[in-house]
Amino acid sequence: MEPFNGLGVQLGNLARLSDAESRSISPENPTGEKGKGAMALPDLKTSLVVDADHAEFMFLNRVILQACSAEVSERFPSAAELLAALVEAEQRLSAAH
Repeated sequence: MEPFNGLGVQLGNLARLSDAESRSISPENPTGEKGKGAMALPDLKTSLVVDADHAEFMFLNRVILQACSAEVSERFPSAAELLAALVEAEQRLSAAH
């Protein structure tokens, strides 16, 4: 067994060398104030009107879900087919605007 050599110089011990407190800085809490993280609420739509490009975004969503499927058999069989679906989604979205 090695003799005790203090705190050592490993990075994992650096926090023990200071009494500083860490705070998370984020858009919701730009000052890092304690207890103020994740306070922002997302802007929610106030109406149920469907956007003109809703169908196009749903198509893109289906492409992404298929590409990320946990079941390998449900994913795109090739990168070329994924690319073709992404190009189609881009064309649909461009046409909607």
